[in-house]
Amino acid sequence: MKVNVVRTGGFAGLTQGWEVRVDEQPNAQEWESLVDSCPWDDPELCKPGADRFVYEVSAGPRSATLGEQDVQGPWRELVEKVREDGERLKPTRSQ
Repeated sequence: MKVNVVRTGGFAGLTQGWEVRVDEQPNAQEWESLVDSCPWDDPELCKPGADRFVYEVSAGPRSATLGEQDVQGPWRELVEKVREDGERLKPTRSQ
């Protein structure tokens, strides 16, 4: 399973992304538990604001869009872990 985090928006309009291949991690079971702890079906997730970041998080068949202020609890832990341990994807500029 791949876990992707893509951050878009903000004042500069840059898109940045990170990816982790969970099956290649020495602690794959911890990754799976972390992914499972996120509330993927929460209808209140995306509340973006002006000049704020929006996060697209995907893990296997699941995906969620989160406003910057919604990246809390297990979401914060997952996003930070992917950014720390993942491979950085080439940044792009939003149109």
